[in-house]
Amino acid sequence: MARAIWLPGLLALALSACVETRPAHMNGSGANGSSPDTMDRVASRTITVPAFKLESGQVLPELTLAYETYGHLAPDGRNAVLITHGFTSNHHAAGKYAYTDATAGWWDGLIGRGKAIDTDRYFVVSSNMLGSSYGSTAPATKNPRTGKPYGPDFPDITLRDIVGAQKVLLEALGVQHLVAVGRTRIGHITGPERFLAARLRAKGAQAALADAGLTLAGPGPLHGDWSEEWGRQAAHILTRAEPGVDAIFCGSDQIARGTADALRESGRRIPEDIALVGYDNWEILATACRPPLTTVDANLSQLGRFAAEQLLEAIDGRPAHGLHRVPTRLVVRQSTGVQS
Repeated sequence: MARAIWLPGLLALALSACVETRPAHMNGSGANGSSPDTMDRVASRTITVPAFKLESGQVLPELTLAYETYGHLAPDGRNAVLITHGFTSNHHAAGKYAYTDATAGWWDGLIGRGKAIDTDRYFVVSSNMLGSSYGSTAPATKNPRTGKPYGPDFPDITLRDIVGAQKVLLEALGVQHLVAVGRTRIGHITGPERFLAARLRAKGAQAALADAGLTLAGPGPLHGDWSEEWGRQAAHILTRAEPGVDAIFCGSDQIARGTADALRESGRRIPEDIALVGYDNWEILATACRPPLTTVDANLSQLGRFAAEQLLEAIDGRPAHGLHRVPTRLVVRQSTGVQS
């Protein structure tokens, strides 16, 4: 049986970012900044995140979850509805993939303009389920570690795992969080362009904005030192180039701290006038920032522990190969005006 779940808090279809390697990604028609879906041209999309830990303690190297969306997310993020389905069904709840399709989604009589779940009022997310054969990670999925389908080796999953996967889909991270709280003129200040981390964070910010139909405010990504001083300088550059900027995503907490100081000294209020997000969750900086800083936690302790374990394995003659990704999380504090 399908269910609709009202989400009164923040919601953005967000990507779980990854540390220094490669961000989690969305696939599917319309996933790269095209116009929102219409009910006669619905897009089936997927989100993929690394290292999804199950209730059993086992870890899926990758989790892919399929979904569709209908309608528009309100600026305050408070008009969202989550639709779920029975285990043997799929996530195609409403509309058609093409106007020539013979049939529409299984709840098309309830979802759409002027219907019980009115897409003129609500932003509707129809989520597939972990373990489903309709586009999400399941026994038929290729195991990235072996290159072969999981088959009977697919781990046991629980209802908590299914709900946890849907929570991943609905989490707000980084720039998506700023969009979800109504910011539309978002600048980006980050570290030197020669650093891969700075380039990836700038690329991720631009991709997230494109997915929301927006572009970076000001002259584009502002690259400089990983320092508070650069944050102060760049804040002046950005606000002179784009006086109406209403949010800034910084590539580090140090940069964000300097940006906050410059904004406050210029008479701009955080978050009332400009919302601010950092990166690293360096708590001594983030909590001492005025106001305390919303920031992306890169899970560096987990990354360091994993690197040490891999080094010891290699010393013992069991080297690991390939790409290993560590998920991040958004720590919401007062600098974006929303408390988690």
